[in-house]
Amino acid sequence: GDHLYVISNDNVVAISENDFSGSHTRHVGVMMDMETLFAYEDLLFVGGRSSMNIYAPRGLDAPIELHEFQHATSCDPVLPHYDAAYVTLRTADFTECPGNTNALVVLNIEDPSRTYEVKEVPMFSPYGMSVSGEKLYVAEGKEGLKIFNIADRFSPQLISHFTEAEVYDIIPSPYQTSFLYLAGPDGLAKYVTGDNEELSIVDDFKY
Repeated sequence: GDHLYVISNDNVVAISENDFSGSHTRHVGVMMDMETLFAYEDLLFVGGRSSMNIYAPRGLDAPIELHEFQHATSCDPVLPHYDAAYVTLRTADFTECPGNTNALVVLNIEDPSRTYEVKEVPMFSPYGMSVSGEKLYVAEGKEGLKIFNIADRFSPQLISHFTEAEVYDIIPSPYQTSFLYLAGPDGLAKYVTGDNEELSIVDDFKY
């Protein structure tokens, strides 16, 4: 709608559009250990260390919780896509994320108040995700990047595993679908995808 929502510790900050002076800003307590916030259509999807929660936003008022999907303690991004949502769970050797589960979890969110798990795909160390067309890209840190076909949104099929770079997040170009921006430990790099999902570096933006 006409509000910007930002995670700040255990609060969601609601800011009226085009007003960053603070006069139309409110901190709303939502849940503990929030890590990611994704606005999709008319809902807010919040990824936390122990659950994925769906909220109905209400401007500067506290959002209404529609559903809580609990999962193993982990670091947890969430990415909704039509009537599916992809949740990555990252734990193992990461001290800030105690546990032993590293997986891509597929949820059915057709009814946001009755979300349920459809599939779990084992992973190495999943971080950020992006969807472009019928492909789901999952950054695997030191293990590179995995590309899934999601023609069937509830059953991702691995079609490529790129291991030549350390990848922690990925942003498909909004203008040219063949270009991908991969975030690594040294900065952002631009890649182009080939016919068989091969990735070739085009430019490097180190920082």
